[in-house]
Amino acid sequence: MPNKTAGGIFINNTFYWLAIMTMMTGLYLTIRVDYLLFHSLIELFSIIVAETVFIVTWNSARYIKNKYLIIVGISYFFIGILDLLHTLSYNGMPIFTDYDYYANQLWIAARSMESCTLLLAFLLLAAKKSPNNRLIFLFYSLLTSFLIAAIFYWKIFPICFVEGKGLTDFKIYSEYVICIIIVSSIVLLMNNNK
Repeated sequence: MPNKTAGGIFINNTFYWLAIMTMMTGLYLTIRVDYLLFHSLIELFSIIVAETVFIVTWNSARYIKNKYLIIVGISYFFIGILDLLHTLSYNGMPIFTDYDYYANQLWIAARSMESCTLLLAFLLLAAKKSPNNRLIFLFYSLLTSFLIAAIFYWKIFPICFVEGKGLTDFKIYSEYVICIIIVSSIVLLMNNNK
């Protein structure tokens, strides 16, 4: 006869899997009704995760000894901002109506920032001094401001989608480069597992 602890674990696991299956079913039904709603829900979830990573990192930075985690944690605040703008500018959203393809540019900007951060943060592991959190925040503030201005104001960010033709070579090759950088980061992370 199972004890109460095992029964409690069984109930918790059952509840967990029921909750997951309910959410998956809900998302499936959402995509069948309105893709824009589905896309917004998925993106908002990733934005909440990114901002939560930042909040935990920022509030516990004095206890974190790993410089890599501090840089990555701070960067996710700004990655979340770009992802939010990507979500709001997605084709069909009635917010940025002057140009339908900001979302592709913001997607590449966010993924480029994320992948480069995951790779370049390894350089600071060898540094003797701990990074200054406020300087890291300032750097990402300036970088994010530049990317937003390049896309929305100056309109100098490379075009990622052309009506009638589809994705541009820039977007396609950028995604390959981003994937290579992320795989390189995974390899470095596995080799620096300390």
